[in-house]
Amino acid sequence: MKKLLFGLIAVAMVVAMIGSAFAYFTDVETSTGNVFQAGTLDIQIQDSNEGPTNSVVSASFVSPANLLPGNVFETNPVYLKNVGTADILRYWARFGTITENDNGYTDAEGPGSVNNIQDYIKLVSYSENKNDGTWVEQMFTETQANAYLDYWNSRSLSGTPFVLDGVVSLGDLATAHNYGSGDRVTTLCLMDGSGAPAPMVTNDTFGIKFKFQLLPATDNRYQSDTATFSVNFIGSQLTDYPDDTLWESITERPLVP
Repeated sequence: MKKLLFGLIAVAMVVAMIGSAFAYFTDVETSTGNVFQAGTLDIQIQDSNEGPTNSVVSASFVSPANLLPGNVFETNPVYLKNVGTADILRYWARFGTITENDNGYTDAEGPGSVNNIQDYIKLVSYSENKNDGTWVEQMFTETQANAYLDYWNSRSLSGTPFVLDGVVSLGDLATAHNYGSGDRVTTLCLMDGSGAPAPMVTNDTFGIKFKFQLLPATDNRYQSDTATFSVNFIGSQLTDYPDDTLWESITERPLVP
């Protein structure tokens, strides 16, 4: 019995030795300092006498001094340069913060009057270019103007639907309110028409200029009146209109409306 017991113990020891007598060689090396870095979306603005800057340029779009009813004029261009690392697929132009001055001339309409010169300044077209100096004009025919106005209906800051009158006025542009509330506003989607420039890569420059008309129906009440306004330009990775969520994520808050 003892011999059998010792035999079993010996077998158990041999099995244990077999299970623990062998090991694998291993070696460990380490990769440190690994970084995931986000790109940047950054634009600079430049007009005919200021910039390039990441700040503000002034008096970029100025009409001739003595507009008469029916006169058409084209503004000087503003240039937007992609100085970030991300491609820009769309630019947005937002008009707003309009201040009017009757300049004390006869038949002044007075503050808050519905007789505002901004409603008599018509957007005829805007033109875009990319780097090579070739301008592509995007016209606002009566049909196109009404399509914009219809799209903006019920999106007016005043809450009053737009009148489909075939005219996108400076006043319309400043009160087109596409999303949400407060300052979440987009108006013209640029780089979006036939022949529009391709995406803006790093160091690409995008030019924009506008053509306006003082409507022939402008009467004596508006002699010497002025309208001063701001335009924000927003560069985006998206081709769709920014929704509320995206608009809230914009850290550089727009200046208008």
